Formats: sequence, C-alpha cells, structure tokens
Amino acid sequence: MHVGIKKTATRDLFLCKFGVEMPIENGKQGFISVERAQHAAAKCANLAAKNILARAKPVVVIPP
Repeated sequence: MHVGIKKTATRDLFLCKFGVEMPIENGKQGFISVERAQHAAAKCANLAAKNILARAKPVVVIPP
C-alpha cells in the first residue's frame, strides 16, 4: 500500500510504502497469520500518523 502525504504549504508529496507480505513467527506467540500481522502493522501506522499529525500546526494558505 502506498500512502501519499502532502505538505500543505509547499504542496510537496511524499509517498510512504506500507505492507506486510509474509507470515511471522516468534517464540512467545508462535505463528502470526498474515491478517493478524497486517492488522498490527495498520494499527501501528495509524498510531504513528495520529501522533505526528497531532503535533502539526495548521497552515493557512493564502491564494495568489
């Protein structure tokens, strides 16, 4: 999944690639399905975005 983030003041676009493509296994939890790994990755990405966007200051763009 590619997510575009646009900086309002400059209109610069940054693309971030997110994805979980293979099952994961660890000693504590054992096998983790792709669906569960995708859910955990999405949850982390949403939390990170929320933390970053919460600190952002609104920008007012005055058209030319």
